[in-house]
Amino acid sequence: MSYQINRWILVLGVIITAIVSVIGVAQAVTPLEYGETISGSIDISTEIDTYTFFADSNDTVIIRIDGPSDHNALNTEIRLYAPNGTLLTSQWNYNNLEMQHTLPENGEYIISVLDYNIEYTGSYNLFIQRLNNPSNTTPIGFGETVSDSIDTSPEIDTYTFSADSNDTVTIRIDGPSAHNALNTEIRLYAPNGTLLTSQWNYNNLEMQHTLPENGEYIISVLDYNIEYTGSYNLFIQRLNNPSNTTPIGFGETVSDSIDTSPEIDTYTFYADSNDTVTIRIDGPSAHNALNTEIRLYAPNGTLLASQWNYNNLEMQNTLPENGEYIISVLDYNIEYTGSYNLFIQRFNNPGSAPFANFTYLPKNPVVNQVIIFNATASYDPNGNIINYKWDFGDGNITSTTEKIITHSYTLEGDYDVSLAITDNSSTTNSTTRYAQVVPIGITIDLYTGWNLISLPLMPGENSIASVLSLINGNYSIIWEYNASNTSDHWKKYDPSVPFGNDLINMEPGKGYWILMTSDDTLPISGTVPESTDFVLKTGWNLIGYNSLDSQPVAEAISSISSNYSIIWTYNASDTTDHWKKYDHPSVPFGNDLIIVEPGKGYWIMMTSDDILET
Repeated sequence: MSYQINRWILVLGVIITAIVSVIGVAQAVTPLEYGETISGSIDISTEIDTYTFFADSNDTVIIRIDGPSDHNALNTEIRLYAPNGTLLTSQWNYNNLEMQHTLPENGEYIISVLDYNIEYTGSYNLFIQRLNNPSNTTPIGFGETVSDSIDTSPEIDTYTFSADSNDTVTIRIDGPSAHNALNTEIRLYAPNGTLLTSQWNYNNLEMQHTLPENGEYIISVLDYNIEYTGSYNLFIQRLNNPSNTTPIGFGETVSDSIDTSPEIDTYTFYADSNDTVTIRIDGPSAHNALNTEIRLYAPNGTLLASQWNYNNLEMQNTLPENGEYIISVLDYNIEYTGSYNLFIQRFNNPGSAPFANFTYLPKNPVVNQVIIFNATASYDPNGNIINYKWDFGDGNITSTTEKIITHSYTLEGDYDVSLAITDNSSTTNSTTRYAQVVPIGITIDLYTGWNLISLPLMPGENSIASVLSLINGNYSIIWEYNASNTSDHWKKYDPSVPFGNDLINMEPGKGYWILMTSDDTLPISGTVPESTDFVLKTGWNLIGYNSLDSQPVAEAISSISSNYSIIWTYNASDTTDHWKKYDHPSVPFGNDLIIVEPGKGYWIMMTSDDILET
């Protein structure tokens, strides 16, 4: 009997051990996301840490790991397994390593981290990224500097930018000056994840490359040795079609500064074939400040000339063709910063720069509101302005010979509006003003009982339940009168009845009766309607007023002055006389409706069909 008991105890022990092993394995599996660094440790030399990630067939992944620098500590090994458990590849090193592999199928892959010799322990940082479709990326624009840091040595920061075939880009980066800090490496990948080029240096470097196709390219920033960390500044510019440029005119001096060492300030000017230009620049006098460099590019982005000096220099060049040329101002060593003054002149046809200036109205524009931009204050002291180039800051760039132009913004935000003018000697100048476009909002006061209201704005979500959500529980029913629907003019919405409602949305241009069970206020925000004209039918019409500005009745309805007989509104706040009217102008007395206001509804009796233009 004791033999059987012992045997069962042994079997039970094996089962329990197996269960514990399975549970332990399950607990040790950690999901890993692209663009993510995970910190772990091998605590006993036989331990294997297991990570999983999902990928598709032909995805190319890069895996990096750092370990202790001591050779008698963890000798890191990585093993990569297919979804069916087949070993695809493995690598090891005394501390740090990088593995790259193209995956054969869709599924969940496995990464094992272990000590190669089953002898040592230690902590590590593990990182993974997918090259053909990376995650956790940051977009970077031409002419932009991004500041960031490598916080663990295997980390790769990934940036994306869009470009066209044959675009030539310059990428510059600075890193810490100490050799035991980040050794900056840049890798440039094509849209399909193919490595185009890579460079590294102990701290700062510049890369230039002509791109093979249209698409979204990838820049990777990393530590070359998988050993160090540190902060950096990354800059990119396109040479053949640069962005964030500043026009400079002949005879003009521009003052600016290099604020991060990899930054390149880009200027443009127009010139003709065989024009000879002189470019002069001054910089700080100290050697540990901006070492000024100037590069002059042809209209197609080809470098024509470059010069640098510790502070000041002069460049002269005869230009090969007509077109828009590019001047780049930068720090030669990608090390220093500082302010400078830049001057250009053409001696075969010297110019005095025109003066650029403009105003805009209204001063506080709102979304979808028409804004008038007026450049009549611009002038040319010795010629004529022949072109006004407007950059409205929302992607819309317009060139015109007219001094006045209109524009509206579909989104709220802060916009830098730039005007670049060109005179008859191809001399340019520019100016920039800041415009803040705000979302529109009004508040409608509501009183217990019936209220006659309208929406002067189009809400982002115009269902009744959404528009009236902030007064939910304080109203019982809402009605609309549709003069165009001859079969059933009246439409209703009753929030207490889930059926039978034929009024679903609220929109500008219409009037609404709402029955309030208590006083409340209704905030309305949205955009100015694209069209504010009302189609009116013979007989009674219940309409709204599509403007944020109050107007005298006669002005507001001037477009239908001969086709209506009377207008009424209902003022819920005037308990002595709710109803206010405006009779046809042929009745010059007894009218107590003087002003039409946003948020109010109006009954209007039409003697014939017409369109009310507002």
